Amino acid sequence: MGDKSGGLLSALSTPVLPTSAREAEDLNVSYPSQASSSVGAPYPSTGSSLARSDEGEDEEEDEGVLFYVNKTGFPIAEHVYQRMWDFACKKHPDGKELASRCKSYNCAVEVPVPKEPKVLSMKTSVKAKLKAVQSYMEALDYNHTGTQFFDILKNRPIISLMEVCKKMIQESLPIKCLEATVLGVYLTNGISGLERFPLSFKSKFSGKSARHVVLGVYHNGLYGSLGMSRRTSLAYKSLQFESLSALVSNFESSYAEIGHKVARVAIGVPVSHDSRSFETIVWGNFIINGYWKKPRDDMFVEIDKYAKEMRTKMRTTVQVPSFLPCPPGVDKAASLPYTQQLQKPKLVSNNVLKKSLSSDNLKVMDSATG
Repeated sequence: MGDKSGGLLSALSTPVLPTSAREAEDLNVSYPSQASSSVGAPYPSTGSSLARSDEGEDEEEDEGVLFYVNKTGFPIAEHVYQRMWDFACKKHPDGKELASRCKSYNCAVEVPVPKEPKVLSMKTSVKAKLKAVQSYMEALDYNHTGTQFFDILKNRPIISLMEVCKKMIQESLPIKCLEATVLGVYLTNGISGLERFPLSFKSKFSGKSARHVVLGVYHNGLYGSLGMSRRTSLAYKSLQFESLSALVSNFESSYAEIGHKVARVAIGVPVSHDSRSFETIVWGNFIINGYWKKPRDDMFVEIDKYAKEMRTKMRTTVQVPSFLPCPPGVDKAASLPYTQQLQKPKLVSNNVLKKSLSSDNLKVMDSATG
């Protein structure tokens, strides 16, 4: 963003808001979501409220809460940059004086650039690798500027989203929850035995809606999550939960601590480890609407049933860089990237998984039934 951005990022690193406004806005990490748009064909066709995302405009709206997306790339266009200053002046108690003061600085503050974790070369546990990934994302910091720097189109293929992640690392700018979820996929690609899946929430506070997404992770019988949020309790969860329902329940408790009720939970499909895949990420394949109205025991049973169904069809592929030796059992004659199936003798594609987990097999607890 150049020297001129230092003052703006510093000014917005800790937004000054009234207590009530801070609480109400805390989780309004808006992103082009599958449920917020009324445009697009529903997926899967199970009568759920889930729909494909409909991205197109610079300005997005979710329940009256506006945020901007930088669709001009880098370097950032002047009108996008000015829009961020306007947001800063609106939120900060000093108003326009803030902009004048920051712009009058003769020298820019040198911002440290965090180093990308090379988890594949780390001789540590998977839990430690996930912590390193989370620490890197936290070093980038959460984006309070009112503008999402990187345009994440959720219906893009994985190969396209991974290119955006490379740009995130190159620019080292603050990120929001959706960017962190995709970046988490990129940074954990190739970790043996690790499965990743989107985990989304919609909550209610004082009549307002808030949406949030993290990257759920599963390894060796334990669940956790990676992500970014204004609230640390709604981002990283270490690998410690013995069931998916226990992870969701922990998030529910974290929401309750800040006065939010969970209205909807959406769980996606495991994401391929192939960074050159043309598959798209399935952001929500199992949905519970009217979450707080449901009996917890019944919901947790359904969540764990879905988790079991996912595990029976999970696929982990490990992309082996060309400078590393080929893993045992992998045909060296095969073209790179080499892949090694880790969990099942039969390779099951994500397309097959989508089909088997939808239609008659998909369990969606709609609020109308509760």
